[in-house]
Amino acid sequence: MNLAYAELYTSCLASVFSKSSCKEVKDETDIGILELVGATIEDVKLSGDCLIPAQKPVSLGVRVVVTSCAFCSS
Repeated sequence: MNLAYAELYTSCLASVFSKSSCKEVKDETDIGILELVGATIEDVKLSGDCLIPAQKPVSLGVRVVVTSCAFCSS
């Protein structure tokens, strides 16, 4: 059951990221704009590998904010 939930979450996230972009490369088919918040290149780089990729322990991860949405009223 946990694997099924993990696949659902992964497919939902993939759908959001594939249909959104950033301000610099916005396309007419994108439905939203995402912006990185407080992330650096060090947050994205992998620091270790023990069967699965790992980030640095002090990293807060990669966070994004939806700044524009085709379905939201502006």
